[in-house]
Amino acid sequence: MSDQKQNLKTFFINFYQGVVNSSVSGGKELVNFNLAVSRGTTSEANIKLRHDVILKRFLNEYKPLPLDEDRSFSHEQKIAIFRKYDGKCQKCSKTLQFNDPETHYHHTDYYAKGGKTETEKGLLLCKDCHLKVVHGKTG
Repeated sequence: MSDQKQNLKTFFINFYQGVVNSSVSGGKELVNFNLAVSRGTTSEANIKLRHDVILKRFLNEYKPLPLDEDRSFSHEQKIAIFRKYDGKCQKCSKTLQFNDPETHYHHTDYYAKGGKTETEKGLLLCKDCHLKVVHGKTG
């Protein structure tokens, strides 16, 4: 989500500018949203209306990417990735063993950005390097 901060900021600025200008532009949905805000914030119906309008407009503008349902590399994919990198961690060059829990297979494309679980997008890492990559402590 950190990559989406600017998108969220831009969306809400534009959305609320549209709400402010709705009486001039005549956009019925935004006029109703504005009325729901001015009538009070505790009414369940007003809260639902505001939520539905914002969600609909956000999803219309920023369509979610379809996500890969199988996010784990298969056994065959792991073999191919292990062989591709000659059993070496791609960050620290440590020699790894195929069936060792210290051997990790990293996705180079972020899941949240629609990344697929494909051999070509797999990276061989030791556990320590993988944790650093996942937690953003190294490239």
